[in-house]
Amino acid sequence: MDFKLAVIYLLLAFLPMQDTNVHTFYISVCYITQEEEQVQVDYRMFKNDLDQALRAAKRIEPEMPSSDYCAVVALYVQNHFQISTDADTIAFNLLQCDLAGEGQLETVTCKLQGSMPSVYWSNMRIKSTVLLDEFEDQVNMMHAKINGIKKSVNLDRDRISFNIP
Repeated sequence: MDFKLAVIYLLLAFLPMQDTNVHTFYISVCYITQEEEQVQVDYRMFKNDLDQALRAAKRIEPEMPSSDYCAVVALYVQNHFQISTDADTIAFNLLQCDLAGEGQLETVTCKLQGSMPSVYWSNMRIKSTVLLDEFEDQVNMMHAKINGIKKSVNLDRDRISFNIP
């Protein structure tokens, strides 16, 4: 999985840039895995895109301490990402928040964890509107492995959710 992200970074490094603060496309990568009774979400986004979305929502301030920043990022992801069935929705807690890279390639990784319900889930719905309000061309690459089923889907403004049977 890290190889795929490295390839994306490499491609981004060679794209022509018109402005040092703007890149030519908007993408995030999300890995969703189930380990026993826990669901882990590893959401990676470009920091400059995330900062723009958080500023538009009036959620960050200049020179915000990193612990506060991570809490704001976690809240943003929790408000824009959901795993549910007809009966229930998973509540997620922040496990970790990391910053990596620099400049336009600086990323934020928000790791969340939630408990699976005691009843076996079927037909899960995964929904993500992360960064979609801010960027018209945003694509959220979703990779899920839940209940032994693997699925990869790209979400955008035209498609904000998908199901895992």
